[in-house]
Amino acid sequence: MEQQITIKPPPVIEKEPENMVYPDGELVRLKIYFGGSPPFKCSLSLDKNEISSDHRAIKMVEFDDHVIITILSLSQMYTGKYTFQVSNESGLASCSWYINVTGLPGPPTGPLNISHVNQHEATLNWKPPREDGGAKVTHYCVEKRDTAKDEWTVAASYVKDVVFTVQGLYEDHAYEFRVSAVNDNGIGPALTSDEPTVARLPFGKPDAPGAPNVTMIGEDFVNLTWEKPKNDNGGRILGYLIEKREKGMEVWQKCNPTPVPQSIFNVPNLIEYRQYEFRVFALNEAGLSPPSANTNMVTVKAPE
Repeated sequence: MEQQITIKPPPVIEKEPENMVYPDGELVRLKIYFGGSPPFKCSLSLDKNEISSDHRAIKMVEFDDHVIITILSLSQMYTGKYTFQVSNESGLASCSWYINVTGLPGPPTGPLNISHVNQHEATLNWKPPREDGGAKVTHYCVEKRDTAKDEWTVAASYVKDVVFTVQGLYEDHAYEFRVSAVNDNGIGPALTSDEPTVARLPFGKPDAPGAPNVTMIGEDFVNLTWEKPKNDNGGRILGYLIEKREKGMEVWQKCNPTPVPQSIFNVPNLIEYRQYEFRVFALNEAGLSPPSANTNMVTVKAPE
């Protein structure tokens, strides 16, 4: 009588896992189902290194027709190519998939450059972080801190570009700035400016103009000319303001509501036979210069 041989079916993995991406620190759990004839022998490897049953973070629990694989807290050291293999007397089956981790982005790449500083603004620019944490950087958060205070305040919470102008600064206050990258997992560590920046123009107020010269006197006017300041201290002269003071008075009066661009001016609306003195200020973006020297007292009268 012939002996009947029974061939047991080899293992078959019913559905292979897909590649996966998880946030840093995530608890990962997946099931892999298989068919075939028991008994089965199962193994799991990461980048061709077999994972032992007593691994501290990666666990595999075997059941009759499936396994449950758990990664207790995903981190970069547990990313890579995973391979699951199940075998019996008749053969084996295996499947592979990749697990990648995403975390917070690194700090933006420095230095944090600061330019175009004036009394109320400063422009910052930086480079993207070298590490995006495995997830695309979506935007940046820009903060400022007045060095006279302890707390940081948000200047802008959603900056798409790698350049931003911080507004609302107080003149002559010193500020620190910092920028953080943000991805879907949250906000990363900050890139901080190297040293405080003072909110002021990069140039000073001009020196005083030369003392005015009286070039013509009429019954109700005086013509003045003067030399421009010897030093504008880096800021272009925007114009001049002229003041007058009647003899015996303490208060100076403005002669022109808006600056005049030339170093010549006709002072109108004077009172005949009264005496006046005059002085001039130069103006640039940083402000007014000290006053020029005063003229001598001038008597307003029609020429003879």
